[in-house]
Amino acid sequence: KLYSQDVLEDGVFLGLPYIDQVTGGILPGEVALLGARTGIGKSLLVCFEAVSWARQGKRVMVVSAEMPAHQLTARMDAMLGSFNPRMFRDKSMKSKLQENRYNVERELEIIRDNGGDILFPQDSQISIESIVTACRDQKPDVVIIDGLYLVKSQNNNKNSASWEQTKGVSN
Repeated sequence: KLYSQDVLEDGVFLGLPYIDQVTGGILPGEVALLGARTGIGKSLLVCFEAVSWARQGKRVMVVSAEMPAHQLTARMDAMLGSFNPRMFRDKSMKSKLQENRYNVERELEIIRDNGGDILFPQDSQISIESIVTACRDQKPDVVIIDGLYLVKSQNNNKNSASWEQTKGVSN
Protein backbone atom coordinates (compact mmCIF):
# COMPACT_ATOMS: atom_id res chain seq x y z
CA LYS A 1 0.00 0.00 0.00
CA LEU A 2 1.28 3.44 -0.90
CA TYR A 3 1.70 6.09 1.74
CA SER A 4 -0.73 8.99 1.75
CA GLN A 5 0.16 12.11 -0.19
CA ASP A 6 0.88 14.11 2.96
CA VAL A 7 3.99 11.98 3.57
CA LEU A 8 5.61 13.71 0.60
CA GLU A 9 4.85 17.14 2.02
CA ASP A 10 5.69 19.34 -1.01
CA GLY A 11 6.61 16.48 -3.35
CA VAL A 12 4.58 14.92 -6.13
CA PHE A 13 3.63 11.37 -7.00
CA LEU A 14 3.95 10.22 -10.59
CA GLY A 15 0.59 8.45 -10.46
CA LEU A 16 2.29 5.21 -11.44
CA PRO A 17 1.81 3.00 -8.35
CA TYR A 18 4.91 0.82 -8.64
CA ILE A 19 7.24 3.72 -9.39
CA ASP A 20 5.65 5.84 -6.65
CA GLN A 21 6.09 3.00 -4.17
CA VAL A 22 9.75 2.47 -5.08
CA THR A 23 10.74 6.14 -5.31
CA GLY A 24 8.34 7.81 -2.90
CA GLY A 25 7.63 10.38 -5.62
CA ILE A 26 9.69 13.40 -6.58
CA LEU A 27 10.68 15.80 -3.81
CA PRO A 28 11.49 19.50 -4.20
CA GLY A 29 14.88 20.03 -5.78
CA GLU A 30 15.04 16.55 -7.28
CA VAL A 31 15.48 15.97 -10.99
CA ALA A 32 13.92 12.92 -12.62
CA LEU A 33 15.02 11.99 -16.12
CA LEU A 34 13.01 9.62 -18.30
CA GLY A 35 14.59 8.26 -21.42
CA ALA A 36 13.14 5.94 -24.02
CA ARG A 37 13.28 5.39 -27.74
CA THR A 38 11.25 7.48 -30.18
CA GLY A 39 7.52 6.79 -30.33
CA ILE A 40 7.30 4.97 -27.00
CA GLY A 41 4.95 7.56 -25.42
CA LYS A 42 7.17 9.99 -23.50
CA SER A 43 5.19 13.03 -24.68
CA LEU A 44 1.93 11.32 -23.75
CA LEU A 45 3.37 10.66 -20.28
CA VAL A 46 4.30 14.37 -20.09
CA CYS A 47 0.63 15.26 -20.67
CA PHE A 48 -0.57 12.69 -18.15
CA GLU A 49 1.85 13.92 -15.48
CA ALA A 50 1.05 17.59 -16.11
CA VAL A 51 -2.67 16.96 -15.66
CA SER A 52 -2.11 14.66 -12.68
CA TRP A 53 0.17 17.10 -10.87
CA ALA A 54 -2.09 20.07 -11.61
CA ARG A 55 -4.94 18.07 -10.04
CA GLN A 56 -2.69 17.65 -6.98
CA GLY A 57 -2.65 21.44 -6.66
CA LYS A 58 0.74 21.96 -8.32
CA ARG A 59 1.61 24.69 -10.79
CA VAL A 60 3.15 22.70 -13.63
CA MET A 61 5.23 24.27 -16.38
CA VAL A 62 5.42 22.20 -19.55
CA VAL A 63 8.23 22.92 -21.98
CA SER A 64 8.41 20.87 -25.15
CA ALA A 65 11.24 20.98 -27.64
CA GLU A 66 9.63 18.08 -29.52
CA MET A 67 5.93 18.91 -29.93
CA PRO A 68 4.14 22.21 -30.53
CA ALA A 69 2.19 23.49 -27.51
CA HIS A 70 -1.14 23.16 -29.37
CA GLN A 71 -0.60 19.39 -29.77
CA LEU A 72 0.23 18.98 -26.10
CA THR A 73 -2.72 21.10 -24.99
CA ALA A 74 -5.06 19.09 -27.24
CA ARG A 75 -3.93 15.90 -25.51
CA MET A 76 -4.27 17.48 -22.08
CA ASP A 77 -7.70 18.87 -22.95
CA ALA A 78 -8.78 15.35 -23.91
CA MET A 79 -7.49 14.05 -20.57
CA LEU A 80 -9.21 16.84 -18.66
CA GLY A 81 -12.49 16.41 -20.55
CA SER A 82 -12.34 12.60 -20.69
CA PHE A 83 -12.58 12.30 -24.46
CA ASN A 84 -10.46 10.86 -27.25
CA PRO A 85 -8.01 13.43 -28.69
CA ARG A 86 -8.66 12.03 -32.17
CA MET A 87 -11.83 14.12 -32.09
CA PHE A 88 -9.67 17.15 -32.92
CA ARG A 89 -8.85 15.58 -36.29
CA ASP A 90 -12.45 14.76 -37.26
CA LYS A 91 -14.36 17.79 -38.60
CA SER A 92 -17.68 15.99 -38.13
CA MET A 93 -17.04 16.03 -34.36
CA LYS A 94 -16.92 19.85 -34.11
CA SER A 95 -20.19 20.17 -32.17
CA LYS A 96 -19.17 17.33 -29.82
CA LEU A 97 -15.87 19.12 -29.19
CA GLN A 98 -17.79 22.26 -28.19
CA GLU A 99 -19.68 20.20 -25.59
CA ASN A 100 -16.42 18.74 -24.30
CA ARG A 101 -14.88 22.22 -24.10
CA TYR A 102 -17.28 23.00 -21.24
CA ASN A 103 -16.01 19.95 -19.31
CA VAL A 104 -12.41 20.97 -19.90
CA GLU A 105 -13.03 24.55 -18.72
CA ARG A 106 -14.89 23.30 -15.64
CA GLU A 107 -12.05 20.90 -14.78
CA LEU A 108 -9.45 23.66 -15.22
CA GLU A 109 -11.48 25.92 -12.95
CA ILE A 110 -11.52 23.21 -10.25
CA ILE A 111 -7.76 22.72 -10.67
CA ARG A 112 -7.07 26.46 -10.37
CA ASP A 113 -9.36 26.77 -7.34
CA ASN A 114 -7.19 24.07 -5.74
CA GLY A 115 -4.00 26.06 -6.48
CA GLY A 116 -2.94 24.03 -9.54
CA ASP A 117 -2.34 25.17 -13.09
CA ILE A 118 -0.68 24.11 -16.33
CA LEU A 119 1.69 26.72 -17.70
CA PHE A 120 3.53 27.05 -20.98
CA PRO A 121 6.44 29.45 -21.48
CA GLN A 122 5.64 32.19 -23.97
CA ASP A 123 9.09 32.22 -25.57
CA SER A 124 9.11 30.18 -28.78
CA GLN A 125 12.91 29.85 -28.65
CA ILE A 126 13.49 27.04 -26.20
CA SER A 127 16.83 27.44 -24.47
CA ILE A 128 18.05 26.87 -20.95
CA GLU A 129 18.01 30.61 -20.42
CA SER A 130 14.40 31.03 -21.63
CA ILE A 131 13.25 28.17 -19.36
CA VAL A 132 14.98 29.75 -16.35
CA THR A 133 13.40 33.13 -17.16
CA ALA A 134 9.94 31.56 -17.52
CA CYS A 135 10.40 29.77 -14.18
CA ARG A 136 11.36 33.02 -12.47
CA ASP A 137 8.32 34.77 -13.97
CA GLN A 138 5.69 32.06 -13.50
CA LYS A 139 7.05 30.32 -10.36
CA PRO A 140 5.96 26.74 -11.10
CA ASP A 141 6.12 23.95 -8.51
CA VAL A 142 7.11 21.41 -11.17
CA VAL A 143 8.86 21.81 -14.52
CA ILE A 144 8.53 19.15 -17.21
CA ILE A 145 10.87 19.38 -20.19
CA ASP A 146 9.93 17.15 -23.10
CA GLY A 147 12.84 16.63 -25.47
CA LEU A 148 15.67 17.74 -23.19
CA TYR A 149 18.18 16.63 -25.80
CA LEU A 150 16.83 19.34 -28.14
CA VAL A 151 17.13 22.21 -25.67
CA LYS A 152 19.79 24.71 -26.63
CA SER A 153 21.99 26.92 -24.55
CA GLN A 154 22.69 30.44 -25.74
CA ASN A 155 26.30 29.80 -24.76
CA ASN A 156 26.46 26.61 -26.83
CA ASN A 157 23.77 27.18 -29.53
CA LYS A 158 23.87 23.47 -30.45
CA ASN A 159 21.23 20.87 -29.74
CA SER A 160 22.05 18.81 -26.68
CA ALA A 161 22.11 15.50 -28.54
CA SER A 162 25.17 13.97 -26.91
CA TRP A 163 24.97 12.60 -23.39
CA GLU A 164 27.58 15.14 -22.26
CA GLN A 165 25.53 18.05 -23.58
CA THR A 166 22.28 16.60 -22.15
CA LYS A 167 24.02 16.28 -18.79
CA GLY A 168 25.03 19.94 -18.99
CA VAL A 169 21.50 21.04 -19.81
CA SER A 170 19.95 18.96 -17.01
CA ASN A 171 22.47 20.31 -14.50
